[in-house]
Amino acid sequence: MIAINGIKVESIDDIRRTWAEIAYRCYKSPCGCTAIYLYDGSRVGDWTTLDRNVHLNEGARVEEWARIGYGSILGRLSRVGYAATIGGGVKLGERARVGYRATIDNRTTVGDNAIVGDGAVIGRGCTIPHGFVIAAGAVLGDGYDLPTQPLWFCGPRHSIGYHSPGMIASDGCVKSVDWWLENIRQWAQRHCYTPDEIREYVFRVRALESWMIEGGVRK
Repeated sequence: MIAINGIKVESIDDIRRTWAEIAYRCYKSPCGCTAIYLYDGSRVGDWTTLDRNVHLNEGARVEEWARIGYGSILGRLSRVGYAATIGGGVKLGERARVGYRATIDNRTTVGDNAIVGDGAVIGRGCTIPHGFVIAAGAVLGDGYDLPTQPLWFCGPRHSIGYHSPGMIASDGCVKSVDWWLENIRQWAQRHCYTPDEIREYVFRVRALESWMIEGGVRK
């Protein structure tokens, strides 16, 4: 069962039987107002809730228990994960991914091939650019406009990089920039880093701080 514009529908097949033979297929609720637009190959899971004027472009998929708000547009081959919540007026680009139980507030734009990780929370009116990856559990407040791909360093031991405004993540440890600046040497020593590796990771934390200052995401 799914809900469209507050009306319960037992099966997506009930919708498909009402489609008009036009360029796209639209479902009209009993009151006559257009509820959703489902383009070829789009899929909607059970127990989802779709508000009015939602567009699912070719190959877009919405998993079970997700909620899509009024007027949102899902790009080609985009995916909305299980129990995710998409606000009104949201735009997902082509092949964009929204993870399990992630939340995106109203009027946010997610670029082509961008990924919003499981459980992440994106505020109202944000812009997530092409190819950008928002880490699982990250939180972005209202109005963030992120102009570039987040900075990450890989190896020789643990990857380390941008998690969310003012926060750096490494090996599951998510702490503020100030915490990392103060504790990176002790943290690296606990992980048995060599002196050369410690110097490298100190440099990386400082580089991340500079990158966040330049991008306006240093809290």
